[in-house]
Amino acid sequence: MENIVLELNSSRAEICADMGCNCISYITEGCELMRRPASPEVHRNAPNVYGVPLLFPPNRIRGGRFTFDGREYQLPITEPERGNFIHGTLSETAFDVVEQTAASVMLRYEATEDKPYLTFPHAFDIVVRWELKEDGLHHTVTATNRSQSRMPVGVGFHTALNAYFMPDDREPSHYRIRLSSEEEIVNGPPMFIPTGERKRDTELLTLLNGEGYQPQGEYMSRHLLRGDGGAQLVHLPSGRSVHYDVSDALRYWVLWNGNGTQGFVCPEPQTWMIDAPNQSQDTEKSGFRALEPGESLTVQTHLYLR
Repeated sequence: MENIVLELNSSRAEICADMGCNCISYITEGCELMRRPASPEVHRNAPNVYGVPLLFPPNRIRGGRFTFDGREYQLPITEPERGNFIHGTLSETAFDVVEQTAASVMLRYEATEDKPYLTFPHAFDIVVRWELKEDGLHHTVTATNRSQSRMPVGVGFHTALNAYFMPDDREPSHYRIRLSSEEEIVNGPPMFIPTGERKRDTELLTLLNGEGYQPQGEYMSRHLLRGDGGAQLVHLPSGRSVHYDVSDALRYWVLWNGNGTQGFVCPEPQTWMIDAPNQSQDTEKSGFRALEPGESLTVQTHLYLR
């Protein structure tokens, strides 16, 4: 796999078009902000834990099944140990380059009736743009319904930040992650699907909205309703911080760090909550939405160092 390299001043980003147009590296002012795979083989074997994998639809759908507009949707079971669909396969699918400059690239994926996306019964396309600007790395994704019927749509990113973004400092206690969140959405075993319970004013939410939570040292996996802001990964000794701002349509977070010792933390923004089609087909309650024929959904993120 040959990566597309974007450069602007002291910043450099690498985009892997063959694996979901994923930005697998972003270096600015000498700091590597992303969790970068050690090799193409490592990336192929674990496409959702490096860089900024594109999730379509994001996270879990119970049994891979839901009903919408009188049609039953059955997506493949990609999490067999729990019997769920999870994340989709766009993170390991090749995208076509539409246009490219020294500091930006636009890529496109198209699903048609003849070449469908998994078992998803709609024609659609997704256009992705990565651009380096003076203020950081900008990411824009637009999904458009090309079918003749209403299309359920959920978009998210499994953004894997380098938990030790400051060179030569891998002391866990020197880092904190802050994340704007209004409430926690409780997931229940064994399928890790929302139970319907939501919590406010918890110790975790106080930390995430305030002084921050240490992202390495112990396992973390929480589902959260986003507040008004984004996420920040802070290096306490220097005061430097990685900022991750997301557009309003990305209303939910999953905060995950692998097993808590692998050197990354994922503030994962997504447009709908886990298992949204089976929770409530009401945008205000679950983030579930559908696009009319020809309609588009656009989401944006902005990653930068301060």
